[in-house]
Amino acid sequence: MPRRVLQGQVVSDKMDSTAVVLVERRMKHPLYGKTVKKSKKYHAHNPDGLCAAGDLVDIRECSPISKTKRFEVINVVTKASAATRMDAEDSMAAKTAAKEAAQAEKEAAAAVDAQGTDTPAENKEQQ
Repeated sequence: MPRRVLQGQVVSDKMDSTAVVLVERRMKHPLYGKTVKKSKKYHAHNPDGLCAAGDLVDIRECSPISKTKRFEVINVVTKASAATRMDAEDSMAAKTAAKEAAQAEKEAAAAVDAQGTDTPAENKEQQ
């Protein structure tokens, strides 16, 4: 049986010898007839670190390598520019910073509630 070969963009290469590849396909909606984009992420074996985030790669179906890996990177079609890679890393860093700030804000609110201090509006009502 022939092995499937898919083409997609590398979303993440942070795992050891694994790349997450986003494959998009177009299909016609069965009822409305509109062309719709469907996408799926595949974990692909990347043993030598051939690809990096933002690259366009070809992946081929193979025997299971791990619980989630069923594909392997066969070649890099186009390399992403350094600016594209930096943008991807910056957006990830911004998301992480936003999550940390939200967590710190929740902890600060919980600490204020635990102390039982009143808000200025409640102090005015008590007087």
